[in-house]
Amino acid sequence: MLSDRFDPIGTAFFLRFGYVAEEFPLIKPVNSELKKTGTDYHAKRWNELQEKGKVLKTASGKGSIAEPTAEIDRIIRQELEAVFNHSEPGTFLSGGIDSPLIAAIAQSMTGKRLKAFTFTSDDPDIDESTSASEFACAIGLDHHLVRVDESQLVDTILKIIQDFVMPPGDYSVIPTYLVCKAAREYSDTILSGDGGDELFWGYATRMARVIKLSPLFRFPKWYRKIRWWLLHRTYEWNARYFDTVGEWYRSGHEHNFESWLKELFPGLPPLPSSYRQYRFNGTDPDQTAYWVRWNEFSGHMKASYDKVLTASHAAGIEVVSPMLSQGMIDLASELDWRLCLDLENLNGKLPLRQLLKRYCRFQSGSKQGFGSPMGRWLAGPLRELFEESVLRRESLGGLELNTAGMRAVFENQIKGKEDRSWGLWIFLSLALWEDAHESW
Repeated sequence: MLSDRFDPIGTAFFLRFGYVAEEFPLIKPVNSELKKTGTDYHAKRWNELQEKGKVLKTASGKGSIAEPTAEIDRIIRQELEAVFNHSEPGTFLSGGIDSPLIAAIAQSMTGKRLKAFTFTSDDPDIDESTSASEFACAIGLDHHLVRVDESQLVDTILKIIQDFVMPPGDYSVIPTYLVCKAAREYSDTILSGDGGDELFWGYATRMARVIKLSPLFRFPKWYRKIRWWLLHRTYEWNARYFDTVGEWYRSGHEHNFESWLKELFPGLPPLPSSYRQYRFNGTDPDQTAYWVRWNEFSGHMKASYDKVLTASHAAGIEVVSPMLSQGMIDLASELDWRLCLDLENLNGKLPLRQLLKRYCRFQSGSKQGFGSPMGRWLAGPLRELFEESVLRRESLGGLELNTAGMRAVFENQIKGKEDRSWGLWIFLSLALWEDAHESW
C-alpha cells in the first residue's frame, strides 16, 4: 500500500515547499508501472536541465556582453526555427513579459496567425486576460481565452491528480492543464516563456530585498533587531529574524512554515543537515545576486517545471521553452546582474523587457502567470472536497495528522480570518493523490 511507503523526510519537504525534491523522494518506486507513468522521465528531464545550468553556480557576471538583447533575440529565433521545422505551434500568453516575448518573436517568423492561449478568471486580482488580449492584438495573434467551469472543477482536479505521477503542489497546475488541453485541439506543440524569471532575475521583489540588505548580515541578529527598533525602516523588517541571508530567502519559498506544520503534524521530521539549498551566509551584494539566481534555478524552479511538464503530458501536448536552451543559459551566466535587475524600482528581466519593446508597443507591469482564485474555491466548490479528503483522515503522507488543528485552520480560511490557500492546497493535493494512487 502507498500509505506505508511514504518517506517522512520527503513528505515534510513537500508540505513545506510544495514540490518533490530529487534528494527527498516522496515515496520509493517499487514497481515498473510507476516508472512507466513518468517518474523516471521527469527525473531525467530535470537532471538534464540542471546539467545545463551548472554554469550558473559559479557565475560572476564578468562576461563582456554589455548589450545582450540582440543575442537573446538570436538564440530565441534559433530555437523557434527548430520548432517551425516540424510543427505549427500554439503559445501560452500571459499578461507579463516572457510568454508575450516568445509569442511576438514566433509570430514575426511566420505568415500565419499563431494561436495563443490565456487562462481567464472572474477574480480581478489575478486575472491577466485584459493585458494578454492587448498583447495579442498588438502582436497579431489569434487569441483564445480558457475558463474553468466551476461546476466541473472537482472533476477536473481529480483528473489531474489521477494522471500525475506526483502531487502537484502549485495550484496553477489547474489553469495550466486546461490551457494545454485547449491548445492540443489545434497543435501538438505549445511555446512557453519558462526560465525567464530564473535566468534574468525576474522575481524582483524577493531578490532585490536580500541583495540590497545582504550587507546588514555582517552584523549579528541582535544588532539588526536594535537597528530596526531605532530606525523602523519597513523594508528591513524581516532581516532581523534570520541568522543568514540563506535562511531569510528560504522563508520566501516556504508555503507552510515548519513551526506551523508541527502543530498539525506532531511527528514532522526536520530537514536533514545535509540539505544545502539555502546554506548561504554571504554579505556581499554581488555574491548574493548570483546566489539567489542559482538558488531559484536549482531549487524552486522544480515546482513550476514539474507543473508544466506534468500538465502538458496529461493533455498530450509538448511544451517548448526557448529560454531554457543551453545557449540562453550560457548567455545569462555571463551577464552582470545590474543589467537585469533594477533594485530601486523592483524591476527584473530588463533585457527581455527591452527586447519586447522592439516587437510590441504595448507593455504590462503585471506578473501573475496563470493564477487561480484558490481562496474563493476553497470556500466554495472545493469546500466539501477538502472536508471529505483532508478533515476525515488520521494521517497524511505517512504522518499523523492533528485533525482538530487542521479543521481550525480551514475554518479560519473559510471565515476570511487568514489566507493560507497555498498551504491548504498542498494538503488537499497530497490527500487526493494518496487516495488516487493507494494501490501503487
